[in-house]
Amino acid sequence: LKTPGAWRRRIHPEDRAAFDAAIVAHFRKQTRRFLCDYCYRATDGSWRWARQRGVALRDARGRAVRLIGSVGDITELKQAEEARRRSDERYDLAMRAINEGVYDWDIVNDKTFYSERVYQAVSMSPDDYTTAKGWRDRIHPDDLPKYDAALVAHFKRKTDRFECDVRYRGNDGKWHWARQHGVAVRDAKGHAVRLIGSTGNIDDLKNAEHALRQAHQETTEALERQTATAEILAAMSGSMTDAKPVFDVIVKSCYSLFKGSGVALRLLRDGVLHVEANVGYDAGPLPVDRGSAVGACVLDARTIHFPDLEVAAVEFPRVRQLGLKFGYHSGVYAPLLHSGKAIGTIAVLRPKRGAFSEKEVALLKTFADQAVIAIENVRLFNETKEALERQTATAEILK
Repeated sequence: LKTPGAWRRRIHPEDRAAFDAAIVAHFRKQTRRFLCDYCYRATDGSWRWARQRGVALRDARGRAVRLIGSVGDITELKQAEEARRRSDERYDLAMRAINEGVYDWDIVNDKTFYSERVYQAVSMSPDDYTTAKGWRDRIHPDDLPKYDAALVAHFKRKTDRFECDVRYRGNDGKWHWARQHGVAVRDAKGHAVRLIGSTGNIDDLKNAEHALRQAHQETTEALERQTATAEILAAMSGSMTDAKPVFDVIVKSCYSLFKGSGVALRLLRDGVLHVEANVGYDAGPLPVDRGSAVGACVLDARTIHFPDLEVAAVEFPRVRQLGLKFGYHSGVYAPLLHSGKAIGTIAVLRPKRGAFSEKEVALLKTFADQAVIAIENVRLFNETKEALERQTATAEILK
């Protein structure tokens, strides 16, 4: 290694161009000093890393005449850097996989560092928020109490770490979901002085959870409806001479499906609606007039639905009296239709205000249809029985 050429030949072929370029740049005064990291062939034949520095001594015309510097082995340093690079790469991939980024909140000075992955995960820019308050201002008002409670609980050592799911306002003006984790760094007295953790968007997770809950709820409701239908059919087959047991099962099933509600099934006789089966309330017989929702339901042969009893009371004065007496604030009435005319009603009243869903209204209509079928079954059975008795009597007379 007595000449620069001998040393240069030990440099890895892929690094020689960079080595030469660094020397030329320094000789041309483009850099203040020569500096280059490269691989070289060691005496044992292995490739190792070297770092070479140098400063040119120049003549009166500024031309480099000597290069004085140092060279040393930095293989361990490069290995450590490579290990760190791979670790950072794995960490970045992990953060990308869970769609999260890192934050560091200096609680004492209220300064917060957010990694680039945070801004990418929540689709925001560094100008949108730079402090903990900036992020807090974006959290949905309904979620702030639980967010603050989770922070306080962790700061008071009641939890091993801070964790909370909250809705936040995105730059698109819509509400999105974020999950935030954190662990407090404490001073000698145990007071939290920093909070370090990660945060990211979990819209997909929340949507999947919602879809799963909805599917489970729909499956449960479908099973409950099927069970109710089976019970009603069983009641019909076991009570061919009297519809009252079927009415009782229909009202019971309706009460079970419309939890917390009052249910009443009425039939029209001599211009008055008489209660045949009920659960939760009993207003007694009612005249058929437009002063009540049940009366209008029969007169118009249509379903009447009122989400707010106070509003409905303007059209149906008796509704308000019923609501005050039993504490109901919304309701729906379905007519029992036979040949296009109403022969009775089935009603559901509930304590809370709000509209019934289309599925709930359709379900009540189904119960009304089943009540009419039960009535018709009894009528047909009795007519068939009477006809059979007449035929038997005629046969005996002819005999």
